[in-house]
Formats: sequence, structure tokens, C-alpha cells
Amino acid sequence: MISNSIIQKKLYSPVITGVLLCDNYENDVVKPPAIMSGAIASPDYSGVYDELTKSYSPANIGVLFDNSQDSLGISSAYEADVLSNIYDVSSCESIGESSSVGFNLTGVGYCDNACSEKTSPVFTGVSIYENDSYLLQSLLCSTDFDTVVKDNNYMNYNVVDETNNVLLASSICPWFTKTAGSIDFEYSPDMSGNILKDVSTKFCEMNINNFSSVHEAVFYSGKPNFAYCKIPVRSNFNIQLWEQLLEDYHDKIVVEFLKYGWPLNYIKDTLPDPPTRRQNHRNQFSSFIDSYISKESDLGAIYGPFRKNPLCCHLTLSPLFTVPKGDSDRRVIVDCSHGNNLSINEGIPSDTFLNETFKLYYPRHEEFIALLLNHGRGCAIWKLDLSRAFRQLVLDPHDLHLQGYEWRGQIFIDNRLIFGMRSSPQACQRTTNAVSYMLWKSNIHTINYVDDFGGVSDNQNAEHDYNFVLELFQRLGLEVSKEKCLPPTKVLTFLGKEYNSIDMTVRIPEIKLQETYELLQRFEKKKHCTKRQLQQVIGKLAFISECVRSGRLFISRMLQTLRKYHFNHYRVHITDEFRQDIRWWLLFLHDYNGISIIPDVDWSSPDAIISSDACLKGIGGVNFTTFEYFHSDIPESLRDMHISVLEMYAIYIAIQFWTSSISNKRVQLFCDNQSCVEILNRGTGRDQEMLNLARQIWYLCASSNVQLRVSYIASVENRLSDLLSRWNLSEKNRSQFFIESKLYNSDFIEKEVFGHMFNDIINI
Repeated sequence: MISNSIIQKKLYSPVITGVLLCDNYENDVVKPPAIMSGAIASPDYSGVYDELTKSYSPANIGVLFDNSQDSLGISSAYEADVLSNIYDVSSCESIGESSSVGFNLTGVGYCDNACSEKTSPVFTGVSIYENDSYLLQSLLCSTDFDTVVKDNNYMNYNVVDETNNVLLASSICPWFTKTAGSIDFEYSPDMSGNILKDVSTKFCEMNINNFSSVHEAVFYSGKPNFAYCKIPVRSNFNIQLWEQLLEDYHDKIVVEFLKYGWPLNYIKDTLPDPPTRRQNHRNQFSSFIDSYISKESDLGAIYGPFRKNPLCCHLTLSPLFTVPKGDSDRRVIVDCSHGNNLSINEGIPSDTFLNETFKLYYPRHEEFIALLLNHGRGCAIWKLDLSRAFRQLVLDPHDLHLQGYEWRGQIFIDNRLIFGMRSSPQACQRTTNAVSYMLWKSNIHTINYVDDFGGVSDNQNAEHDYNFVLELFQRLGLEVSKEKCLPPTKVLTFLGKEYNSIDMTVRIPEIKLQETYELLQRFEKKKHCTKRQLQQVIGKLAFISECVRSGRLFISRMLQTLRKYHFNHYRVHITDEFRQDIRWWLLFLHDYNGISIIPDVDWSSPDAIISSDACLKGIGGVNFTTFEYFHSDIPESLRDMHISVLEMYAIYIAIQFWTSSISNKRVQLFCDNQSCVEILNRGTGRDQEMLNLARQIWYLCASSNVQLRVSYIASVENRLSDLLSRWNLSEKNRSQFFIESKLYNSDFIEKEVFGHMFNDIINI
């Protein structure tokens, strides 16, 4: 057992060549353990200089003192040029400021935290530290302390048992574990269980000079950097300000990730496919990749080039390719989904993060619409865009081996988040979510989608809000893309759509509509495509569907097809049903001008109310807003259809008749058939005939910008439409309708019109 008195002495054993370990408490001498190669001990300071200069020049001598009880007496025998690096790690007394010190001590670092107060320096060039942990951190990071920098800063801090001359695993210094902060340590016993020999790499910051050693330390710890080693990564972020502004934020672990690097969340027990000289994809556009690697290397975001793997484990190399970005630029993508057996992205789950259930939420188009509606017609709109958004976020050193690629025969390692990695969007979204929370606390309303911020303000506050956000970004260390930032205005393009607060409209640019139309024309003729090509089609249609709500019905089957294929290079069979969805979009886009009225999200009072009904012999419907109605017999040729199909016909004819009066409006439709309600609201069903009719209904709604909500109503409550569907069954039904509705308009639909509509549906 080690005595309590020894523990209180706080003796540290740095594995550093040429550093003095001296304790002058009662003139005891602590003999350095064997693992302390080159360390020197002395009962006092008088003979230290002679001992050190036998092996080292005065310029390379560093002195580490532990004076846990007495103050540090510095003899005037030492000349100023020798005492260039003195550190006091005392926790009880301050440095002795005796009259014998009559010369300037440059570069001296000292600390006094006995009473949580700092001692004012009396020497020129003295550095003050608020506590011992900061002083030790400075010691480790010192660029001119040559004796510390040796052997990649390998250190090991533990308690010395001066009686048995060993380091004890059971007696780690309690002060160090509590106050060292970001300076952590790793230990393990040897075969005999009493000597600590495991050495951890200690750094103040990961950079281009030490990244391989940092990766080794964090990788072999088996934990993300933030959870154990806590080696800060180099970035422009003002971490202290992030911590202050997110003190009560629900996801404030984001700050830890900004400080220590974002984990990729790779969870497979085996690493991805072994490293090979991977061939980059053909659409690489070499000049763009050359420029990208040169620029990012200059910014410290890429390590390399290397001829061989510089890391301690195998390095996964992923192919490179580029995709269009704007009119003349291209974005470099690292294909992390590429792999014969196991790709990187396959090892990253989408529903968990660091072994905890996690579902990332991306803001929707409707939320920005809600901001516009909340601030009213004519409000101010503005936006800001982060520059190099993914590239501002540093990777957890633990995962460096997963972000390698080869270019022109040389190896590079990326230390920032990359395009093509499954976890990159999540990290960026969570970071900007945190920023939006800061703005929300300042009563500034924004929507952030990955790296884009769109804001809406009252006209009197717009300039203030916009400038406040710019200033906050600068203080946080976030770099904005100045050419993409737009100050307050009334018409603004955000996330590819043009919002107009005066007309309260949203417009999809004509070029995007044309690109989508031409892509669908090519797709209609295909029998097969790749998963990546299918993703491209779905992405463009999903973008349009944000403004055309009815269009979402005609993406659902595409998404179901997409989920069946795991790899981007897999061939996808285009079914007849899939082709029907393409034809629906071609039909709609042919006439769509790209402009949609911003819908009111409040459905408490719809603009129009319609009900419909069908029986085996007739259909009918009522428009309670215009006080109009229709009824018709069903042709004999259609009377063998299922009643649910006939109910869907009734809805279609009602929408067709009143299209002009319900255009650009919210329509509440009541129906007493549950199957119709579910198919129209959910977009899925088993009956093909009903689905075909639903497609026609949603086409009418999309073409006329109708927001349709279908609700179930019991037959006994759907009284008027029920009487209309049975209009010709008896005179009693006709009389009862007029009595209950007080409507005496003549009906305006004939049997041959019904047949004409039916033929139109079949042809489409």
C-alpha cells in the first residue's frame, strides 16, 4: 500500500528524457522509476545544473518541479539563459519571490491555486495559469520545450511509491483525475499487477504533424475521442461561446463533437473491404479534383500525399467522382457506398447513433411556409449559407482510417466531414440546429436545412435580425458564403424555390421543371436503370412535390422500389406500375407553370365543403359552398363494379364538375366509404381500379392547386348525397332531397356525360 502522505505529495512521473524530477519536501529524494529514462532526482536544487549539463546543452534543459509543501527557492547561481523553461505544479504554495531573484526569467510558467487565486507575476515573461491542469497542458504543448516534444509527446502521469520504487495501479493521483480536465490518462498493470507501463499519447490539439499518433491513441482506446482521450481537434470554432449559448440545449453534446471531432458512427465489427488501389469513377473530372485536393490541403483539411498508409491500422480507400454544382462548378464526392462485400456506409446505421436510438429530423418546406404565414403578407425574407459546411466540421481522430482515397497514385486522408459519407449530413444538420436554437432564444425565426438558413422577420426588425445572425456566425467561428447570403427582401430563392411574400406564392424555376420533364421522357422508354439513376428521378420529383402535394402519391411506389435495392450499381427493373407514375408526372408537368399559392395551414375553416355518395345504380354529390348538386344513373355496363369503385367515381366526378370553383382553395370532402378515404389520404391500396381513379382525382387537384382533405362520414349523416345517388329510384327520394336541402335548382348532369368521363379516365 502507498501511504496517504505520498499521495498528497502528488509526484508525477513523466516519461521524458532530460527532465528534472525534484521534491524538496523534508529533503526527501524520490528515485525515478526505471520507465523514466533519463530523469534526474536531487534533494535540492544546487547540484541540478551540473547534472543536467553533462548530457544536455543549457538551451535544451527543462525543469519540472513538484514542491507540494514548500515554496520554490531559486538560487541566483542560475543564469537567466539556463532557466528558460521552469514549471511549478504546486497545489499548496506559490513560487517563492525572494530577493535573491534579481534577474528576468523569460518564458517561466507557474501556477498557484491554493486559494483559487492567481499570483501576480514579478518576472518578465511569466505566464499565469488558473490551475495546474492548464499549466500541464501548456507544458505538453510547448513548442520550444525540446525535452517534452521527444518521442511524439508520449507521457504517463501516475503516483510514485518512493518506498518500493514502483507505480501503483490502485493509487492514481486523485488531484490529477479531478482537475486535469481535458488531459486524460490511460493505465494498466503488467503481468505482476503492480507496474503501470501503458503509455498514452497526450496532445493539446490534433494537427498535420501529429495526426497519425493521435489516431493511434484514440483508435486503440476503443472509444470515440470525446468519450475518453479528449484530444481537441483544430478548428475555427469558439468552443467557449458554443458552450455558453447551448448550456440548456437538449442536444448540447454537439459541442463535444465540435471540440473533439464528429464520430462517423461506424459500428460493424469488421472494417470495410481491405485497402486496394481503388479505381476512381469515370466521371471524375480530373481538373476539379486537382483543385479540390490542393485547396483543402492548404486549409489543413486533407493530410497527404503519402506513398503508403501512415496509420496504425488498415486504411480504407474509397473512389472519387464529381457531380454538377451550379452552372459551372462540380462537387467532389467520396463514394463511401462502394465495396464488394462491405462498404463504409453499410456499417453506419441510419436509426441509431453511438448505440442509442436516434432519428434525425430535417425541416420541411411547410415549416418555412408557416413562418411566412405567421409574419403575414409582405414580410421580409432573408437567407444565409455556410461556406464549406461539411468541411468546417472536423472528423473524430478515431475514424481517420475510414476516410482515405487515392489520387494520381498517391494516398490522401481527409480529416473533415466528406460528401458521400452517410453520417455527414446528420452532423451538419445537428450543428445548424444548435445555431437555430441560439437564434430562437434571441427571438429570431429561421429554418435551417443542413447548411442553409432561411429567415423571416417583420419589416421593422429585418435588418437587425439579419445583421445579428451574421455577427453571431462570426463570433461562433462559422464561415459564411458571402456571395450566397441575401439581405431582407420580398422575393427570395431559398432551397431552390422562389418565395414571394407579397403574392404569397411559391415558384419552382422553369429550368428545374424542364430538366425533370426531359429526364422523365428518357425514363419512360427504359426497361432498366441503376439505383443511382432512380434516386435522381425520385429526388427531382420529391422537390416538386413539396409544392404540389398531390404529387406525393405518385412517388410512393418509386420509393418502395428503391428500398428493395442496396447498392447503387444494382439494375432496377422498371415495372408497368412504375411507368404509370412517370406518365402521370409527364401529363402534369406538361401544363404546370411552376407557381403554387401558399396554402393556409389552418384547416379549421375550409374554403369549400363537398360530399358525394354512390349506390349500385346511381351517384350524387353536393357543393355546400356554391349550393350546387348533381346526380346520375350508372350505366348498365358499370353496375357490376364494387361499390367502393363506384364511390371513387362519384368523388372524381364531383371534383371534375367543380374544378373552376374550388381552384386554389382548401376543399373538405366527406365520403361514407372508408376504403376511398384511406386511399385518397394515404396514396396506397390494393384495388388497382380505385388507385387509377385516385390518380385522376389527384391530377385534377394538382392542376388546379386544390388542397383536398377527405374525411369519413357515416351514411346516416351523409343524407343529401345519399338521396341524390338514389334520385331515380323513387319520387320520394327527390321530394325528400328538396325538403331537407331547400335547393330547387335543376340537376345538370346526364347519363351520356357520365359515360364520356368514364372513357376519359380509361384513356388516361
